[in-house]
Amino acid sequence: MRIGLIPLDERPVNVRYPQMIAEIAGQEIVLPPMEVLSQRRKPANRNALQSWMQSQAVDAWLVSVD
Repeated sequence: MRIGLIPLDERPVNVRYPQMIAEIAGQEIVLPPMEVLSQRRKPANRNALQSWMQSQAVDAWLVSVD
């Protein structure tokens, strides 16, 4: 299964840990480029994020929101 992940931000707990869990489960996680994600108090580039999402062929989306 190919899963698209939109993490809350660029921190490893939001990016790397889900990748590690997916690897254990034999699944593939795809993430947007790090420069598109929110970083500390800088919001994500929504237009670039939307374009990236539209370009991905995934079976499911996992979107983290706060």
